[in-house]
Amino acid sequence: DSQINFQIAQQNAFDAAAFANALASSPADEILIFVHGFNVRFEEAVFRAAQLGFDGKYQGQLVLFSWPAGAVKRFLEGPFLLSTYQENKANAAASIAAFEKVLTAAAGTGKRLHVVVHSMGHQVVLPALAHAAANLSPGTIQELVLNAPDFAVDDFRRMLPAIRSIAARTTVYCSPNDNALAAS
Repeated sequence: DSQINFQIAQQNAFDAAAFANALASSPADEILIFVHGFNVRFEEAVFRAAQLGFDGKYQGQLVLFSWPAGAVKRFLEGPFLLSTYQENKANAAASIAAFEKVLTAAAGTGKRLHVVVHSMGHQVVLPALAHAAANLSPGTIQELVLNAPDFAVDDFRRMLPAIRSIAARTTVYCSPNDNALAAS
């Protein structure tokens, strides 16, 4: 199912100019991009993004970047967990360029930009940020929030200089009791 959704999404071209114009036409001077994590259905991602905006009393524009996270209804245990994780990881890697386009379009509006990422969404966002850094101004992202990052520490250290150049502030939230992160 996630592979089918991803193939359909690939067939539909992203119109960066129309997206940037839609963002620029709003009177709000801030944009928050939320990227969900592992095994999240689209409906759940929409709910989490809306909840983030509501609970945080966010007054700017809220953008959800949803990638095919391979959410399934079967039990996530044993071989199903590994299979689902591998599908999600492949889909995350295939979504990096798309996120970079969304980020670049949003940054082109000149509005204050914030990015909030959860779990495996880091495998989409962090490589995109590192790659886009050469084309973005210092401090393009006002706040980068990394929640329970499912990302290799060595890879993060390698990308950190580029990410630091475009993120004015970065906050990392994680817990030593995060079983999903430990499993990854």
